[in-house]
Amino acid sequence: MYFDEVVSVVAAADELTRSPVDNCRPTGWAINAAVSEVLVGQPQAALATVAQLNEFDLPFMDESGVRALAHLARGDTATATIFIRRLATRAATGLFRGESQDAMVLFAALAHFHNDHDIAWRLVLAAGEGRQPGSIAYGRHLARRLGIIDDYTSRIDEQMSQPNDPSGATRSMNALRAELARHGWA
Repeated sequence: MYFDEVVSVVAAADELTRSPVDNCRPTGWAINAAVSEVLVGQPQAALATVAQLNEFDLPFMDESGVRALAHLARGDTATATIFIRRLATRAATGLFRGESQDAMVLFAALAHFHNDHDIAWRLVLAAGEGRQPGSIAYGRHLARRLGIIDDYTSRIDEQMSQPNDPSGATRSMNALRAELARHGWA
């Protein structure tokens, strides 16, 4: 198990449990429960717990992102990659606004897991705020770990101050398509 990634997931989930947004708090508790069960060697129970996220969150919530992070915490990059690919290829269709940002956070997490910190840094800065609570919290946490939280939050603040300006979404979509091509998934 990759201990630093477990710590990252737990810290991100803890941020969610204290969220002022009602839908975020149960997501944080579910992630913490899942990670706890992974730590004691019950990955199937952990994934079953994560699967319950849909009842707590918005109808378009797809637990692929949380599952990818849980598998990264276990050191199971093969399975994590399946969930990252699922979310990323759907995000590239533009079906849900901002989903490309979630996918970029997952690609950054995968790069960080592989100690490709320069790539993780580039990807997390391209991510933007994200749409799913887990991606939002984990993106901020990863930016802190990479030492770029100020750059990350300033880009998000700029994006949020101009809600009708699609530049943030365009930046993450372009980065997502480039990352899909880099992985040979385009």
